[in-house]
Amino acid sequence: MKYDNRYHRTIEDAAERVISSGSIGERSRLRDLLRYVVREEMEGRSDRLKAYAIGIDVFGRPADFNPGNDSIVRVEMARLRQALDIYYAGEGINDPVRITFSKGSYRPNFETAAGTPVFASRPLRLRARPELPGGWLGFFFLGVVTAAAIFTGLWFSADRRGGDATENIRQAANRIPVLITPFISVPPKAQSAYVAEILSDQIVSALARSRALSVFSREPDTPAQSSDPASGMAESRVDYIVRGKLQIQEEWSRVFVELVSTETGNVVWAQTYRRGGNFAFVQDELVTTIAAELRPSIYNAAKKARAQDDPETANAWQLYLQAIWNPGETVNSLAWEKDRIALAKRAIELDPTFGQAHAVLAEKLGNLIAMDSTSDTGALRTEAEKHARRAIELAPNDADAVFNVALYYWHVGKAEEAVRAIQRTYDLDPNHILARMMMRFKDTVCSSPPEAVVENVIAFDKSLSPDNPVRWVSLYIVAMLELNLGNLEDALMHSRRSLQILARPRVIYQLAAILNGLNRSAEAFALIDTQHATWPGLDPRYYASQVISQQCGGRARTPFVMKLYDDLADAYDSRPKPYASQ
Repeated sequence: MKYDNRYHRTIEDAAERVISSGSIGERSRLRDLLRYVVREEMEGRSDRLKAYAIGIDVFGRPADFNPGNDSIVRVEMARLRQALDIYYAGEGINDPVRITFSKGSYRPNFETAAGTPVFASRPLRLRARPELPGGWLGFFFLGVVTAAAIFTGLWFSADRRGGDATENIRQAANRIPVLITPFISVPPKAQSAYVAEILSDQIVSALARSRALSVFSREPDTPAQSSDPASGMAESRVDYIVRGKLQIQEEWSRVFVELVSTETGNVVWAQTYRRGGNFAFVQDELVTTIAAELRPSIYNAAKKARAQDDPETANAWQLYLQAIWNPGETVNSLAWEKDRIALAKRAIELDPTFGQAHAVLAEKLGNLIAMDSTSDTGALRTEAEKHARRAIELAPNDADAVFNVALYYWHVGKAEEAVRAIQRTYDLDPNHILARMMMRFKDTVCSSPPEAVVENVIAFDKSLSPDNPVRWVSLYIVAMLELNLGNLEDALMHSRRSLQILARPRVIYQLAAILNGLNRSAEAFALIDTQHATWPGLDPRYYASQVISQQCGGRARTPFVMKLYDDLADAYDSRPKPYASQ
């Protein structure tokens, strides 16, 4: 039903008052969402106000967007309702026209302050008694044609659903099934409970972007609801359950989240997040942080559960899961890296079109080239490049695959390509924890960054939970940026902290170069020598001449950095005999 033109301005003004008030913040997509649903309703296109159309028209989702798998529309509509409730309870309490939404509907209601509807133009009068040529015989033939059309439509629909179901089941088998239960409020207040449910819905939406996860949600006090009706997955068939509690006070808020294995009943990960100030102002940041920390925790739990699988009987997905690099589940040895390479190759043998496996293999081969001097051959470089190219061809919209290709580019000195791939990863999944971090310094990796950039990365590191394994990467990056600025003492502090979390050849080389630059050569030599048992090909000369010198498209990050690593190589080559590796 189209609204009369004389009401357009009144309703548009009502929407703009909400937007200009700042109640829905500076997030353009909430503003766009409000304007969109108001416009469609006023123009008589309310039949289009469905999750699919909104996802495409407002949030830029592709044509194959599935509102069941991606809950972005449901989450943002819930947030819009929440913002409108807050606005009309405060600043907009005297607005002459209010915009509201019935629960479960995407159609806006326009009401006066007194609660009466804004009148629409009179609808066309329908004929009370439809007539057809031929009287009752016409109705008979119409009924026959209609029945045939319905039967045909149902047949094609069932056939299509059957095909879709087969494909969905196949995809579900290649994902980690996770159930997100509605978060509960403590104490159980009505408004806090509503916000807690929105928070869990947002986490569903954030995790659903990962193509390695099948994310399921459940309404309060109901069985698990899958967005994919073909899978029929009940709670007993998910591998992990995410539960949470929300506590909101006037000056602070706290969220507790835990990940539970359905196989053992054990809590495999848990974290508490506390934020000061109004919860509405920290809600988005909390969702991003929780999702970013939760996802690698799910990966790690799934990897541990599959650790004893026999590679000879495992399928391509299971092999890929074991091969993929993930912070926190890494063994510092050349043998371990080569085992991951073998797993990725086996996955590709089983499924040559498995783009994610090609990406993992490219990253692993690139890392091998950079870290092990004996592995750097023309043939291996060609093979790594082939798999990186194949990964992008087969999985261009998979954030994990694109990120692994970005790492490959970084390993082999293609910094510009790495930056573009990181940007693409972030576009595909803004909650990808490593892409989020790297977006903060991507334009200064090959130069001396402004102090503000370094402070930004430090702030990101501090926002992570203390035991988050990603911190070995973030601290290594902070040290790298400090070296670009020539700040040895600051770089030393962060590099040491990175090493305490996880010893990796890159961190070993970095810390050794810093120590040598600070005239602490004996410590640097001892650090390198301790790695020869697990990395026999570790060679500071090779790393300086073939990796550091080529990091930025054929040059070093900065002249200072190049000299620092060259000096380490010179000093190590001429070190006294007691420091020689055995």
